[in-house]
Amino acid sequence: MYALVRLTRQSTNGHLRRMIYGVCGNRCLLEKIRAGQERPKEWRVSDIGLGGLYKPAASRRKAG
Repeated sequence: MYALVRLTRQSTNGHLRRMIYGVCGNRCLLEKIRAGQERPKEWRVSDIGLGGLYKPAASRRKAG
């Protein structure tokens, strides 16, 4: 799995902030979307693997 991520600097402390805008199994599609953005250098396509999408079972709450 791949994520389309936007990198921005926070004005208060100068740290980079990452915001995920899309998740897809097709890296080429996300690269096309990234290239079409107004400032493509602010965008990245990152490999997140399946572990990045699902929480471990221990962190889930029981229903009821």
